[in-house]
Amino acid sequence: MRILWFTNTPSLAAEYLKLDYQGGGWISSLEKRISETGQIQLGVAFHHNCDQRQHFIINQTHYYAIPGSDAKTQAGRVLRRWKHAIEPASVLSDYLDVVNEFKPDLVHVFGSEQAFGMIADQLPVPLIIQIQGNISVCAKKWYSGLSQSEIFRHSGYKPLLRAYGVWHDYYILLKKAEREKEIFRKCRFFIGRTDWDRRLTKALSDNGKYFHCDELLREPFHDIIWTGIGHEKYRLFSTLKPITYKGLETVLETAAILKKKNAVKFEWIIAGVDYDDEIISIIEKVCRLKFPEQNIIFKGSLGPESLITSLMDSDCYVHPSHIENSVNSVCEAMLIGMPVIATSAGGTPSLLLDSKEGTLVQDGDPYALAGAIIEMAENPSTASLLGRNARKRALERHNPQKVISDLLGIYASVLSEKSDTRIR
Repeated sequence: MRILWFTNTPSLAAEYLKLDYQGGGWISSLEKRISETGQIQLGVAFHHNCDQRQHFIINQTHYYAIPGSDAKTQAGRVLRRWKHAIEPASVLSDYLDVVNEFKPDLVHVFGSEQAFGMIADQLPVPLIIQIQGNISVCAKKWYSGLSQSEIFRHSGYKPLLRAYGVWHDYYILLKKAEREKEIFRKCRFFIGRTDWDRRLTKALSDNGKYFHCDELLREPFHDIIWTGIGHEKYRLFSTLKPITYKGLETVLETAAILKKKNAVKFEWIIAGVDYDDEIISIIEKVCRLKFPEQNIIFKGSLGPESLITSLMDSDCYVHPSHIENSVNSVCEAMLIGMPVIATSAGGTPSLLLDSKEGTLVQDGDPYALAGAIIEMAENPSTASLLGRNARKRALERHNPQKVISDLLGIYASVLSEKSDTRIR
């Protein structure tokens, strides 16, 4: 089979392009495993900061780097930002050129966030979307913890005038949400992994066919087991992004409750966010609290090795997001057997059973989250049991052989359905 991927990351081409990129590790793991089967001739297309489309081959995999913007000057880029422009229509011809050049049997698009799926009705071969998140729902949850007026009032004047930052990001998201709805209407085949994304597909697609396939996780997380070190201060750990709906304001409010109650001596480590990120300043002004004064430490972007070290040196993983599908940071914490507290948002309830494999709480509720943390800290044996149960569940869900087998079966099923259609 010749399979062409459209991805949000360069996957295994990152090193060739000399990119210091920490995201998308699960796609790299999937590419490595799928290539090892010898059953797939793979092409991988992605957006890259280049002036024209590039094609290169590494270990028999074809890579296509596609320019993401038609703005060549600083003034042009500023104008695009003020228009809240998303990818220009011209990228669709680039996508089609890649398809015509590679000549796949099937096109596999990772995510509905970018324009890749817009070519579904222009292809001579089937296209399948692997759902990652959902922009339409994220747009509805954008102001879950912070109001629109609060964000505008506390945004810096430079980001507002230069048309970047939290305030402007929302309007870009709205445009992507409308395009995403069109993508769901155009596409026939979908891959998902939670009850949440399956139900979204039923609501957004007119005649979609849904397949379940879990994700691979980064390989180092399969080989270690959390041992519950214990610290003088109970160490919480979260991996988040500096986005409004990730629940960073809930982190600050929860930490303030814990500190005031003084039931648990704690520190809270946040990876993926820097203290100078705009959203942090906005939240501090809205809550009238300072993150460092509430024992919260920001570590910024961490590579796999540093992330594993931090997880192993922590007592509990906490995920406070207002919306997710199946966030990989929770899955990775489960895979190493770490106790997890997460919000019951989006697809997260499909990942773990409350009170058996972790603890689920309502999103945006700092009191329930603080109480859950206190319970976890006061009952280390229960916390360890939850972690062991979580690891058992995650080992089954993210088993590489099963995931690859399921994906190859989906490819075959889609191609078989296409053949049946031709016969009829």
